[in-house]
Amino acid sequence: MSSAYVYEAVRVPVGRYGGALAAVRPDDLAAQVLQALVAGWPTHVTGVTVNWLCGSSLEAAVQASRAIEVGDATIIVAGGGESMSRSPWVMQKPSRAFPAGNETLHSSALGWRMVNPRMPGHHTISLGESTEKLAATYGIGPDTSLQKLAKLPAAFVDGGTLTAGNSSPLSDGAAAVLVADEGSAAPLGRAPLARIVARAAHGVDPDVFGIGPVQAANKVLSRAGLSWDQIDVVELNEAFAGQSLACLQAWPELDPEKVNQRGGAIAIGHPLGASGARILGRLAHELHARGDGYGRAGAALQPARRSRRPAERPRARSAGAPGVPVRGQAKTAEARR
Repeated sequence: MSSAYVYEAVRVPVGRYGGALAAVRPDDLAAQVLQALVAGWPTHVTGVTVNWLCGSSLEAAVQASRAIEVGDATIIVAGGGESMSRSPWVMQKPSRAFPAGNETLHSSALGWRMVNPRMPGHHTISLGESTEKLAATYGIGPDTSLQKLAKLPAAFVDGGTLTAGNSSPLSDGAAAVLVADEGSAAPLGRAPLARIVARAAHGVDPDVFGIGPVQAANKVLSRAGLSWDQIDVVELNEAFAGQSLACLQAWPELDPEKVNQRGGAIAIGHPLGASGARILGRLAHELHARGDGYGRAGAALQPARRSRRPAERPRARSAGAPGVPVRGQAKTAEARR
């Protein structure tokens, strides 16, 4: 089987909800990163849409790596774009023609909508309420030392820990990664940043969605034959501070100083469809800059599950070509350079 490498990763700046990118269509946001990676796309190049909410572009990269490893493709661009500012309002069709009553419009920017009434009510609580459950379970409190943040009111549960200051904001953006086998991207003038070593996903109850990355990461480390002390860099999509802290408590072997060293979604923003490619790209670039090592990238997804992948940075041969051996990568998502 072939190995799958990340050769390049790009993104547009992340815009605030209703901010500088609000007037840009999401497909135009995505077009910018596609053109930045490969100029000119003939019509015979095929594509597929992946919708896994916060994990969409990470799952796209996972599918790309699988296709390359089994020989179904040699070069794939995987990524995503999201305009939460422009997310449409949606409504159900009426069950019969010419209804006389009113209908409800639902925002598709975030959260549950048009929920099946047969689903248990505690499974369809908001993302914030779900994270408050994790905060209570893991003893996470509003003990920030920044006075301004500490004074912010709880956003989801009275007396809770989640505020506007420790939750990722609604955002607009796009990101993509160029994934290829060894050598196929050479005509494009690119050398590998990292190799994708392993992938894993794990499901949890929807009302504690934020803890999903824990077992996904444990699976991927096992598949890659790695331990936490071998991981040099971790990118964890921090939808909420409480959710990320709960995951870190469940990984006592992981040094928190390795996590999101250049900022996470609370600081940068979380355009859902773009975030997976953003964190994988950040991981690949960081491993490339270090020259060696393993990394892991992952996210939590509601309502279903979370996934991560490890990656490693390839070692260079004396001729300067990307080398094999490379160190392991994992997808809860891990990347080894």
